[in-house]
Amino acid sequence: MATNRVLLHRRLAGELSRAGLHRVQITFDGAESIHDTIRVTRNGRGTYAKILRNLAQAAEETDLSWHFRVNISHHNLDGSEKLIDDLGDIVPGERASLHLALIDDSRLGYENEVGYSPEYVHRLKELHTQAIAYGMHVPLSEPMTDCPYCSTVGGAEGAVVNADGQPYSCWENAGREGRDTGDVANGYRPAPDIQDKWVACDFEIKSHGTQEATRLFFEEVDAAVLDDTYARRRSTTPAPSPTG
Repeated sequence: MATNRVLLHRRLAGELSRAGLHRVQITFDGAESIHDTIRVTRNGRGTYAKILRNLAQAAEETDLSWHFRVNISHHNLDGSEKLIDDLGDIVPGERASLHLALIDDSRLGYENEVGYSPEYVHRLKELHTQAIAYGMHVPLSEPMTDCPYCSTVGGAEGAVVNADGQPYSCWENAGREGRDTGDVANGYRPAPDIQDKWVACDFEIKSHGTQEATRLFFEEVDAAVLDDTYARRRSTTPAPSPTG
């Protein structure tokens, strides 16, 4: 389940775990000072501290695994170390994973200057090394493949539902006027009626760089992740008992 975690308190986390939920994704927009300017309640209050309180209680109450997605841009890259420290101090590393996601410009007026440059390779390496030191799993980058939410008109394995209860094809167009595809009570409307509203994950995205620059960027980032993960496992694996 993907959630902003604001309402997922201890009791509800326990109920979901007992019902069969195994893994929860939480998205952050950087450390507290930046996150709280973006992720706010209806009355404008920041949500960072509340999310961490709920997370700490749920981690104590359940054996759920946690995937932390951090939306990375030039607005919040500096200071992300504090976020990783906060998460690492709350959730046991073996139950946590981290994804630093470069945010795309989806034509909503959000500009991101972070690109596929050596400078940002170095910064991502540093942040990954920090997370792995806490025992978190850092997955390798993967090319975009068929998404269970948007690759098939009408959905296949999941659904994107907006706060108003209306489903959309993809999170990138959730809430956009005229893009709703049904309602949660009755499901998706017939495929012919929503075909022209159905868009995929790369909908109107402005690229961070050329295909070659992208490949080289993630090859270097992934190589460092593999090296750090191997070093971490070697340092935490007990030496074999001597035989004689």
